[in-house]
Amino acid sequence: MPRVATSSDSFSEWLTIAAGFLFLLAAFVFPMSWWERAPSFCLVRQMFGVRCPGCGMTSAFLDLAHLHFSKAIADNWRVVIAAPVLAGCFARAVWLRGTHLMSAFLWREGG
Repeated sequence: MPRVATSSDSFSEWLTIAAGFLFLLAAFVFPMSWWERAPSFCLVRQMFGVRCPGCGMTSAFLDLAHLHFSKAIADNWRVVIAAPVLAGCFARAVWLRGTHLMSAFLWREGG
C-alpha cells in the first residue's frame, strides 16, 4: 500500500531544497578567504577546546562547492561519506517536489 504524502513531508522537502540552494548561494557569494576568517561553528570546540568528528565539515563542504577535492578531504575526510548522502537527500527532495508539481499540473481539474 503506497504511503500518502502529508503536509510535513511537503514542508521537509521544501526545507531541504531551500537549505541546499542557500548553502550553494552562500558558498559562491562569499569568497573562501571570508569563510576561513569566520569563527568556528562547533560547540564542542568552543566549549572544550577539542575537535569533534564533525569539525572541519563546513570547510570541507565549501571546498567541495569550489571543486577543491583534496583540500576538502584534508579538512575532514568524512565529507566523502556525508556529501553523497546530503546530495542524495537534496536530489530526492527536488525529484519528489518536481513530480508532485508535474502531476498537479497534468491532472488539474478542468484542464
